[in-house]
Amino acid sequence: MLAGQAPPPIFCDFNDMSDVLSQHALDLRTDDNPPSIWRNSIYRAGSKMTQYLVRRYDTASLAGNYWVCFNTAIVACYILCGGRGNTRPTSLVSDYKDTIESLKEVRSGLADIPDLAARRQSCPVMSNIRILLAPQPHARVHRSMSTTTGGEVSAYQQIRDLSEATDIWLNFPLT
Repeated sequence: MLAGQAPPPIFCDFNDMSDVLSQHALDLRTDDNPPSIWRNSIYRAGSKMTQYLVRRYDTASLAGNYWVCFNTAIVACYILCGGRGNTRPTSLVSDYKDTIESLKEVRSGLADIPDLAARRQSCPVMSNIRILLAPQPHARVHRSMSTTTGGEVSAYQQIRDLSEATDIWLNFPLT
């Protein structure tokens, strides 16, 4: 970790890693000096989880979720087992591949994390264009974060592209 940078979020701890591997296996992999090698694997696993999940979910809510904790422990154990150049257990390799596939599905929006609400900022914004004839012919762009047409957005802030004009004036007369 570079000096002056905040550490990545920690989504699991050593006890969660011992649920994936045995305590004896963890002791054998962390018996060297300095003893913080397991902390480095937890940081790297947190960074990996953040890479996949932070676009759709808030970091504070990810920290308390059991699904995130368990999958982070799998990633941390995978990183820890490969730290000395030894071969990783085959069951851990298959668990890691399943975890990465699940994370890819969550990142692409095909799956959701159980018991965790997604951010509103990750909702798509739709632009509806309609043609108005008065006072001059022009196109009006109406942006909405839902498919319903009634009411204003009130539960969350709507993120708008400020470079996109609301009224687009047409340069040709209608005949």
